[in-house]
Amino acid sequence: MRIAILHYHLRLGGVSRIIDLAAKALIEAGHEVAVIAGGAPHTRSLLDPANVGLVPELNYSNRCGDVVALGRAIDLEAKRILGDPPDIWHFHNPTLGKNPMVPMLAALWAEEGRAVVMQLHDFAEQERPTNYRVLREAAMGAGKPLREFLYPAHAGVRYAVLTSHDAALLHAAGLESGAVILPNPVQPLPMEAPFDPALIEAEEFVVYPTRAITRKNLGEAVLWAATFKKGRKMVISLAPEDPVARGEHDLWEAFAVGHNLPVVFDSVTRFGRPLGDFVAGACACITTSMREGFGMAYLEPWLLGAPVVGRDLSVVTADFKKQGMRFDWLYSTLRLDLLTEELRLHTQLLLEQQKLTNAGYGRTENRRECSQDTVGSEIDFGRLSGALQRKVLGRWLHEGISKIRLPDLQIERALGEMNEMQGLVRREYSLDAYGRKLIALYESTLLGSRVSRGSEFLDPEAVLVQFLQ
Repeated sequence: MRIAILHYHLRLGGVSRIIDLAAKALIEAGHEVAVIAGGAPHTRSLLDPANVGLVPELNYSNRCGDVVALGRAIDLEAKRILGDPPDIWHFHNPTLGKNPMVPMLAALWAEEGRAVVMQLHDFAEQERPTNYRVLREAAMGAGKPLREFLYPAHAGVRYAVLTSHDAALLHAAGLESGAVILPNPVQPLPMEAPFDPALIEAEEFVVYPTRAITRKNLGEAVLWAATFKKGRKMVISLAPEDPVARGEHDLWEAFAVGHNLPVVFDSVTRFGRPLGDFVAGACACITTSMREGFGMAYLEPWLLGAPVVGRDLSVVTADFKKQGMRFDWLYSTLRLDLLTEELRLHTQLLLEQQKLTNAGYGRTENRRECSQDTVGSEIDFGRLSGALQRKVLGRWLHEGISKIRLPDLQIERALGEMNEMQGLVRREYSLDAYGRKLIALYESTLLGSRVSRGSEFLDPEAVLVQFLQ
């Protein structure tokens, strides 16, 4: 098969790494692959430059330009790389609202009878009202409703999602054929040598292997650092590229410095070392994320000998547990007492956020009660805004952090599961297994595209309701 994989960019990060591995698996299986994006691959990409095409209009944008012209430019790049038109067009995150021309193009090509795979790592409907607003405004500008381009459901379209939870949501929204569950392949992170704790004046360190965007709940990682024994430090691997998220990251760095907390920020950039070096050198990896697509942070570290501790996102880890993995040492919530004034501020912020969310999604009703996270004066620390987290953590540091009730991270307990977890990750999430699933998905998509052309669409409102209810 000739396969064209499309994404907004190829910067260092989760989706880019999956594209790297998918291309590797497909090429090794004898298929021809073109990867077309709005920007050049990051410096550690596994992609052969000969397989890469650049179309700048694919990159992040809030504006809707000439969709037909975008399609022509992509066609030209695909034919340049492959010699002939692709058999399969594989879009990554086309409905995310990062560029409204992308879902419009996918829908247009599906109506033309092209075989289209829509792989959804993330959803604009999931706490991304700004992204959804971009889609709504693009639809109004184009003079057509969202339901006429956002979720094509023609015979030649197949959806791939990362978890059974996401598949169930799309099925409940009316996707009759369902979505194929396509878990990410898990490979050891590239590394040169384990990072030496002495380089950060520590005896050992815990690493948070993430780009510290808002949903990664950086404040909770800083909270854990405040509880560390002498000689242990917290290492945050990457700062965000988004200016808003970078601003929040920098506020946390200033907070940690101001309170003399053992945290090292943006370590990959600061030391010029690959992420794998930090994972391999750590006594443990931690995740405090409040929302994940696949949850690679729960799996990758084991392959480099680092146990995983921290917050359990059950909608993500449920699939891992079905494969026999044990994560019973993780905690599901950090419920902590708030003062009356802190609780009032939190409730006020929730109401303001709800208004912004409703506006972004074009809704007026309040589908979520602000009290859902609270029990009396208790609330999950991860649900607080960054500003309020700093206020609360500052108070705790002043009063004595040792007085706060926190679960045990159980690093030693997790370490005892190393051999079993490594074996399960290697067996269940191998690159060979991923390649076989991907090829089967493509073959199914091709068969569908030969049945008929059509103009069927999933109702976007039905998808949105699944995430808001």
